[in-house]
Amino acid sequence: MRGTLLRSWDLFDRIDKREDFRDIEPVRLISGACPGLNPSPGEKTCPELCVDPEGLFTSWKTLWQCLSLASLKLANTTFSSSLDRIPSEHDLVTPRKVIMDALWDFAIKNETNFTGKAVLDLTYECAVASCNDKSMGDCTLGSLGDDYSSGDVVKWIRMFDAIAPICEGLESDINIDIAGPGVLITYITQTAMAVYSWLFFLLLKINKLINTSTSIFSHLFRKSNPGPHLLRHQVSGLERLERTNIAHATSTFLAEFHEAQCFFVVAIEIALLTASTRSAIFTGAENWQSLTWNQDSVQFLAGMGAWPIILGQLTLRRAQLDSMYYLFLSTLALTLAGAAADTAANPDPTRIYEMFQGQNSLKECGGHPSLRTFCVERPQGLYWYTFPPASIYAF
Repeated sequence: MRGTLLRSWDLFDRIDKREDFRDIEPVRLISGACPGLNPSPGEKTCPELCVDPEGLFTSWKTLWQCLSLASLKLANTTFSSSLDRIPSEHDLVTPRKVIMDALWDFAIKNETNFTGKAVLDLTYECAVASCNDKSMGDCTLGSLGDDYSSGDVVKWIRMFDAIAPICEGLESDINIDIAGPGVLITYITQTAMAVYSWLFFLLLKINKLINTSTSIFSHLFRKSNPGPHLLRHQVSGLERLERTNIAHATSTFLAEFHEAQCFFVVAIEIALLTASTRSAIFTGAENWQSLTWNQDSVQFLAGMGAWPIILGQLTLRRAQLDSMYYLFLSTLALTLAGAAADTAANPDPTRIYEMFQGQNSLKECGGHPSLRTFCVERPQGLYWYTFPPASIYAF
């Protein structure tokens, strides 16, 4: 809503007041969001889709497009006195000419086949119904006010102000099955085992370095003193440790543990990637905020699974137990972990809009999900990525 209604009003309001508007982004229209002048047989054009609730809310791109076209159409009458003058010496055409060309490209040719106010009315009705549905918490919209519409003048900024609280009071739950106690305990135990193996073989590596250093100094100075005797006692202790069953058992444990943890992480990451391709109801998400929290969990698990794999592979290398087989398993696990983290970190609005189809459906929204379904309201914190609070993300 902010990218369509608010931005377009600010732009035309500054043009009307002859203020500098170069810092405001222009009204953006999405190519392919709806058919223009040459639709396929049986396909509805933009003006037909935009005045039909089922078509208007069929995707976030369609809603964006229709609201942008509505603001352009209404600007022709609301700001009619200022659109016929060239804004600055750098411009060659008037704003009205630019608007009419854009509307023509999307098959909006006259006053009768498309009215911008009809699009706003349908959007407001859907927003009101979304707030009246208490399944995701309570919210209260403002009124449009007496000066919202008067003849050909429509102050669509009033509608933006009225529906701005639509994301307030949103209630969401996180799916604890994604990062539940069992999975977390498993990852913590896995990390602890990897750290133990790493420290054990690091100690043996230090032992070899100490032996080498002692041999060099003994060869150079060939003198005995209490220090080296004490050092030799410590070194001999480490050498005995290297020859014990503990070292052999740790080596065997490391090889088998790394293989098992790779298969475990691969299975977890495949499950996470599969869940990301299913509908939102599959993951228990009832709105975009729930889905965002679930995606945070996915990223956390991807990171938790990657570090023990890296540590285990480095330890195998240090223990001279590495092979192409273990390297392949580690690479596969890390690749899947990266893919799962990237999928969660870069949500596709179109894909997410489709994931919620069939949930929270409202007749006023054309049988599509409530607008509150796409709200994201979260406190600022240490997240891998951040969404703006109290906003409909796609809009």
